[in-house]
Amino acid sequence: MDGQPQGIDIGVGGSNIKSIQNGVSSMGTGVGYIDVTISAIDITKTVVIVTDGYETSGNYPYDGYCKMIAWAINSTTIRIVRGVTNANVNNINWQVIEFNNVKSLQTGGMSLYVSNGDLTVNQYDPAKSILIYSYNLSTTTNSDYTVSLFKNGSNKIGYKSFSSYSVSVRWQLIEFN
Repeated sequence: MDGQPQGIDIGVGGSNIKSIQNGVSSMGTGVGYIDVTISAIDITKTVVIVTDGYETSGNYPYDGYCKMIAWAINSTTIRIVRGVTNANVNNINWQVIEFNNVKSLQTGGMSLYVSNGDLTVNQYDPAKSILIYSYNLSTTTNSDYTVSLFKNGSNKIGYKSFSSYSVSVRWQLIEFN
């Protein structure tokens, strides 16, 4: 390995991550959201990632009551929300990632039906940013929805949605120095 570069920092890992917290949660029938207590974070430098849960009778995670959205509501709490509450859901995996070297963090939420368009946001550098999103549904069906968000230029987030039902989306756009 002589002469080979070692330890190249690509700017999105290693020393750029300050902390990672993760866990697994569940929701009972009739429960629309849960608040999870975490160690203190700086919410201006943190993203929350959530996976879909599994309904306890073994249904796949793409059923409507298993789709989750999540965000930090303050420095010690994340909120996980689903759109349909008529089943017990287990194995909702979540991660809270706090970064160093953050230039900006923009977050938001929206409801979509069949629609395409652009959401205007503050200027950002697409080459130094990451877009993370999650969505939930207002139905238990697993075949009537498609949702996609993507970086579109330097001040827009594009979206495409096909759904016969309401889809709630939470997005996080983090830009690094």
